[in-house]
Amino acid sequence: MSIAVQSEAHHQLMYAQNVQMVAQQTRRTLREAVTEAPCSGEAHSVADLVGAVDALESDGRDRRNIENVPKNSRRWVVFPTETQSGQYIDKAEKLQRAMDPTSVYVRTHTVAVQRGIGDKILGVEKQPNGTFKVSGGGILGAAADGKSPGANKVALPAGNFVAAGGAGLTLAKLKTSKEKLALREFGLEDDDDEMYCAISPKQVTDLLDIADGDGSSLNAFQQIQLMNGKPTPLLGYKWIVTNRLPVNTAGARLCPVWSKRNIIAGVWQDVEGRMWNDTSAKNTPYAHVGAFIDCVRVEDGGVEVIECVE
Repeated sequence: MSIAVQSEAHHQLMYAQNVQMVAQQTRRTLREAVTEAPCSGEAHSVADLVGAVDALESDGRDRRNIENVPKNSRRWVVFPTETQSGQYIDKAEKLQRAMDPTSVYVRTHTVAVQRGIGDKILGVEKQPNGTFKVSGGGILGAAADGKSPGANKVALPAGNFVAAGGAGLTLAKLKTSKEKLALREFGLEDDDDEMYCAISPKQVTDLLDIADGDGSSLNAFQQIQLMNGKPTPLLGYKWIVTNRLPVNTAGARLCPVWSKRNIIAGVWQDVEGRMWNDTSAKNTPYAHVGAFIDCVRVEDGGVEVIECVE
């Protein structure tokens, strides 16, 4: 049965409020693990990067000014495509569900957009076969770099990867990533910046195996892991468990580690819901959820990727 009436102004306002409420309730952990910045216009510069230089020596009698110019660069978030979901409301009962913030109808489209935002933060794209590949910017993708937003795309350097070595997530790999980040001034003891690592459920099992050890003389840390089945922070890393991490050409899962202040999410429009009557479709009400968010690394040195065999 076709819906007999159009969506009215109060329907549209209530739907927008419901989406906003659900968006707050379903805000994904990935968004809490990055630094968000409000943006406008075509692009927004998140950092001017000044390269390192070495001091020069002088005997104090040289009257010439020292010209010791570092290499400069700039990182950008660029006005993105919209992350969106929605559908036509062609039955009265669907319109009623759209008015209910607890309905699966409202939640489904809102969570879909939240997942899409998480993919942009990670720098991944879902493939038709259900797997994910590195794409776009974000933590794993290419960063917009240069004097202008479209000047250059910088991939994560090969030196930022901890090789799989035929093993899953091991304590040795975590120590290696921790050391490499610390040598680049990230995650030091006197730094209050939060450090995160994204892992799949397979790596959760690896962490539980680390805690289990040989099963004897379990310390307090190990007991908590095995009692809850959820890994708590280790080596200063907080864990984000997701099924949306890509694998490399060798089939190893890519588990990124990053500094929260080093990953910037530019927000042109946060998750919003809108409803309108589509005049091109017999005035059928249409419900829509969308957001405009881009993400970029400030410095490549603030990201390590641990390759894990599963």
